[in-house]
Amino acid sequence: KKALAELSSNNNDKLAKLSSLKNKYNQLTNTHLQNDLSEILSLDDIALIEEWTGKKFMFPCFVSGGRLALSGKQFHPLCDLYNNTVTVLRTKEGSIMGGYTTQTWDGETEKFDDKAFVFNLNDKRKFHIKPGRPAISCNYENLPVFGYDLSLSRDIYFSKFPSNYMAGENETRTNPLYNEGEGKTMIDMVALEVFVLN
Repeated sequence: KKALAELSSNNNDKLAKLSSLKNKYNQLTNTHLQNDLSEILSLDDIALIEEWTGKKFMFPCFVSGGRLALSGKQFHPLCDLYNNTVTVLRTKEGSIMGGYTTQTWDGETEKFDDKAFVFNLNDKRKFHIKPGRPAISCNYENLPVFGYDLSLSRDIYFSKFPSNYMAGENETRTNPLYNEGEGKTMIDMVALEVFVLN
């Protein structure tokens, strides 16, 4: 009986350790590891953007690593028909930033969108469009352009924030959207993803 009790106790200890390891694994995979949808966003980032937009991620319409061969001619055929898109980029310095719009990217015009915003995921902050200002600029030569605040136009990627989008009232940094930025700052982009939400 004593041996059976010890065996039962050892099994219970092993089951408790296994359960603890399983819980730790589930926590890590849910919050820290990358997911199947994005190479840039964590599951926490996706959940935050879904909270901000009130919409769910559906699928990527455009994915690219680095600046090589990036052009509007690649982006527009894949994404122009979709509204409710999130653009996300990662810089060489590790900044993760982007923008959201309910408008489509087709045409050769500026578009207004009072639900649009740009964001900095390193600081978990979003910045809304200023009233009466165009939210995005569409041009078949460009990647996504959110005013001058986040501009991926032709081969020049820069952030001049705040321009069309608003900083907070007590903002102390010149460019809180782009952590490395002061005034108009060139962006050294290493990855870009655009997602359709619904």
